[in-house]
Amino acid sequence: MAPCIIVRVGFALLLGIAAATAQQPLETRGAWRLVPDGEDFAVRTAALGGTEGTLSLYCRKEQQAYALEIKSPALAATPRGEDIRISFKIDDDDQTWFNLATGPDGTVPISHQTPFWIIFTALKRNSAKAVAFTAGDQSWKFSLDGLTDIIASLSVRCGFEPAPPQPRGPAAAPSR
Repeated sequence: MAPCIIVRVGFALLLGIAAATAQQPLETRGAWRLVPDGEDFAVRTAALGGTEGTLSLYCRKEQQAYALEIKSPALAATPRGEDIRISFKIDDDDQTWFNLATGPDGTVPISHQTPFWIIFTALKRNSAKAVAFTAGDQSWKFSLDGLTDIIASLSVRCGFEPAPPQPRGPAAAPSR
């Protein structure tokens, strides 16, 4: 029986080492770190001020798309797909509100193109220092230090850059 226990302990140690390695950032710039996410990659930062939460910018290779995501244990009890009103505010700018839906495991994915591009563009502003998000009755503040620098590394790892959506339909056709 002793060899069986040794094998189990060894296997558990290997799983622990693999999990710890998977959490190691590939690169860090300011408050942001580049991390693998399965076949994809993300840049992520933790909330400031002791509140639990993260803000991530993901690239999804299969969909050739980028998405933002807020994740917090405070949102974990919220069912997936539930409507939630979120806001964001860069530094001293005006607060902007969106109606979105919750994702799994305490997340609010921001993948719809309109809110994604409004928020993403504001986050990349050179003078921007911090962003505050509110979702339901929860709020978080995130540093933007290093974000614009690390987005280029994320794009290289993903193999494509965030590209604004192209207009579709008759309104997209040039007038003659």
